[in-house]
Amino acid sequence: MMTELFDYLRDLVGKSILPVEFLGDKACVLNRWLVKSELADDFTDRGIEPHLNPEGELLLPHEFGGSSKEKPESNWRYYISGELYAFYKYNAHNKLFSNDKNKYLYFVNSVYCTKPQDIVVHFHTLQPTPIRIWINGNLVFTSNPNYVIEKAFFMYHFNEGQNIILVERLSWSKDTMPPMGLDTFAIDLKPYSLVVDKEFNNGFLDDKFSWDLYNTYRIVPDRTVFDNEQDISLLVLPKYFKDGNTEEICVSVINSKGEVVSSCNTTTSKKISFRLDKDIKGTFLLKVEGICESKNSEIYVYRGNFEEETESLVRLAEERDDLSEDVIRTLKGLRAIPDVGTNLIKGYVEFINDVMFQLILQNYYEFERFLHLPKGNEKKQIFDVFDSRVMMFKDLGIDGIFIPYSIYLPKGYSKDKDYPLMVYLMFGYGGSTYDDPPIFVNQGDFSDAIALCISARGTLNNDYIHEVNVVKIIAEVADRFDIDRKNIFVTGICNGAIRSINLAMRFPDLFSAVGSFGGTARLDVKNPDYEYIKTLTIPCCTHSAMLMTLPSTVQGFYIL
Repeated sequence: MMTELFDYLRDLVGKSILPVEFLGDKACVLNRWLVKSELADDFTDRGIEPHLNPEGELLLPHEFGGSSKEKPESNWRYYISGELYAFYKYNAHNKLFSNDKNKYLYFVNSVYCTKPQDIVVHFHTLQPTPIRIWINGNLVFTSNPNYVIEKAFFMYHFNEGQNIILVERLSWSKDTMPPMGLDTFAIDLKPYSLVVDKEFNNGFLDDKFSWDLYNTYRIVPDRTVFDNEQDISLLVLPKYFKDGNTEEICVSVINSKGEVVSSCNTTTSKKISFRLDKDIKGTFLLKVEGICESKNSEIYVYRGNFEEETESLVRLAEERDDLSEDVIRTLKGLRAIPDVGTNLIKGYVEFINDVMFQLILQNYYEFERFLHLPKGNEKKQIFDVFDSRVMMFKDLGIDGIFIPYSIYLPKGYSKDKDYPLMVYLMFGYGGSTYDDPPIFVNQGDFSDAIALCISARGTLNNDYIHEVNVVKIIAEVADRFDIDRKNIFVTGICNGAIRSINLAMRFPDLFSAVGSFGGTARLDVKNPDYEYIKTLTIPCCTHSAMLMTLPSTVQGFYIL
């Protein structure tokens, strides 16, 4: 089936008189496609093959003008990104398809290589979006409505000559459509030889990046929360692919006591299911280890009635006299985030991405593990219960509203050592409700600072009320870890960049330095208040496509 389909797609791309082929020898952005849709009854199938039939004509623009909407949507049309604001990088294709029925949307193009070579693929969305990707018939990336991955890197060994890329994304009908922003994704390609070329990358390359590609797996469960009637099912993919390669792996399901409740030997790129007794419930660690290779990865899933059982955990915490209020507040906040029935954030039209859900479940797993220990006489503080990262909540005291933030301790953390505090105000594209840390922070691959990540959601950028609360969070974390105020640094990206500079201008004595990536100071264009900038006597690095022209008297800005 896959061979027939990709032969058909290869022939289709070859017939296109409009450009849908890219040169793989250089870095490129895939922003030109042939597109069509397939109707779907539901989205429950979690297999490894697309739902695309090898049929449909290749239409030119003049061939579907005035025709019924079914004709163009069931045949192939040409699409090119019109997203000028993002350098034509994002594929925003919503205008090409109606939303009256559930559909699978398909995008196909090709990459031509003059020689066989490894190419790094960077997939990302502006908001979490369920998408699957195939290269030359091999499934290389997958997510689904119940486990959404917002961004990912992997590497594929491209063949000499033509390589076919196929993307599938879901499109709900208008009556059942969950979040907004599902119409946008981007795929960047860069030959691995350029990735490791220090001159090409200006010397910036995280060594952990290459290690991660070669030594870890991508684990994608069918859902994050299973009920106790469901099998725990998942798919494991390598992060480095060659045509047709599979790897032998051992997959284990481990409870919070550290006991292996089920395991199996299998291969990557194959559906895996564990049938467990109904009374086996709680948070579980799924661990994948290579049998022939020294690779390993792990994620967390939940099995049971999440709402009832996490509420029970809160009651158990409140009944104990050896837990600080911070621990109880964290447990209450964690369960207030997910709507496990829809996989959306409660009260928002936004999917919970994999990074956010993994932190929530890791914290529950660690608390369940703590409950197996005997009670003590001294009150346990937050990092006596949780290992090295935890989501915490700043209660605003109004209608139960809180601001979430996450603390990440460095490798080898010692209470006897002084650490600087690195404050990350993360990407907030109008719907990024919870903090999304840098990759190296999320992986715990740092040792010289404590990291604090706070969401920089759009409405949190310029209002003074929330700005004061952000400052209070920073001050509370600094006090908790006895951090010298000369060692507090702040940086952010996009909306977080705007917030970073604004905080540094209004609270110049709080930070030692500020970094801004993809954002600038929000001053009134017609009547900018340069008094704000004059207070910024600390070093400030800014990187943006739109930089303000500042008077020569302003000190402390360094443009990269």
